[in-house]
Amino acid sequence: MKMTESYATTVAAVAPVVMLVAVVEISNKRARFRDLYGEQAEIDATVAALFADGASPSREQIAETERTLASLRARRGVRAMWGLYVYSACFVGMALLIAEATSLRWLASEDRGAAPFDALVCYVALGLGFAWAVITPIATLLGSVLPKAVLSVCAWRRLTRYSSLVRRCRLDAREDGGNSGHPPGA
Repeated sequence: MKMTESYATTVAAVAPVVMLVAVVEISNKRARFRDLYGEQAEIDATVAALFADGASPSREQIAETERTLASLRARRGVRAMWGLYVYSACFVGMALLIAEATSLRWLASEDRGAAPFDALVCYVALGLGFAWAVITPIATLLGSVLPKAVLSVCAWRRLTRYSSLVRRCRLDAREDGGNSGHPPGA
């Protein structure tokens, strides 16, 4: 792998486009970030108010706060995924900026050697950028669809089990002459 004028020009043209796609993706997620961190700020304020000025909270206040905290703890995996999303966006953005600067520096230089390391840096950064731009929307989609799909599969299994139970009951009722309305073994 080596840096050529066409390669450096392509990197210089494509890296900003990938960065733009990333910025649009992040911008679309802004409301979700605001909601997540708004919830955290709300619970911080609630807990601070409970114990402000040495106050002694009532049992109802403590119970309500515990329910809220349990709800937040239940969603900590979601928070961790969003944290990973933010850090990966920062990392990929920096990699793309480095690729852009590297290709422009190479294009502007008088001594344009093969620069295999520069070519590799650009290649890796663009690869990361493309992967991030494709994978994050898919992961977000799966994150919202997968739990519903799991519930659907579980519901389908229950429906299948119930159907076979009803068939067995119907067969038992025929054998008993219609006297048994209970499932077999009941």
